[in-house]
Amino acid sequence: MKKYIFYLLLFFLSITALNAEDNSGISNKTHGFIGFNFERQILNFKTINMFGVNIEAFISNNISVFYNFQIGFEGSDMYLHSSAGFVGGIYAISNNWFASDNYDDEEDTDFYRYTALILAFIPEGIGYHFPMSPQAELIPYINPLGYDYFSETKSFTSGLGVRLNYVPFGNLQISPYAGIRYFYYTGQKSFNLGINAGFRL
Repeated sequence: MKKYIFYLLLFFLSITALNAEDNSGISNKTHGFIGFNFERQILNFKTINMFGVNIEAFISNNISVFYNFQIGFEGSDMYLHSSAGFVGGIYAISNNWFASDNYDDEEDTDFYRYTALILAFIPEGIGYHFPMSPQAELIPYINPLGYDYFSETKSFTSGLGVRLNYVPFGNLQISPYAGIRYFYYTGQKSFNLGINAGFRL
């Protein structure tokens, strides 16, 4: 898995260098995206319906970063997915709260606050937008900084996949996608099929 991630990163760097001045496609008409998400995740021979929010921000004409937040249930089991940075930010804030019960140190408090803020802005993944038409684009993506909680198991995760962005009119965007997620802690893999629907910003 690490080998594939390494090669995909090299691929992204290569196409970024070759296409830095590419100004075609719908990605150049927006600064980001926010929408709702529905996903079917197949893990341990179970199919889990996941619901959530997807946020995307462009850092160049054809490159964007992602933030994903999802929750799902399978019987009595709860499944959560988030960017690892967001979880790290919550952990830093909780450490600050517990520490404040024992002593009052403004310097340490500021440290935890700034750390939480920085961590929260670390994206889960990155994608490259290949224009297909004025209304559609194909996006291969890599999400190396995910975090999942499932059946009382916590794990950092990474993901690979491809997404199709379609803008039928205005700023409305519909984005079906398919991918695979790898759980670092357990070595498990899940297969994901989903769709994002929302608005380009």
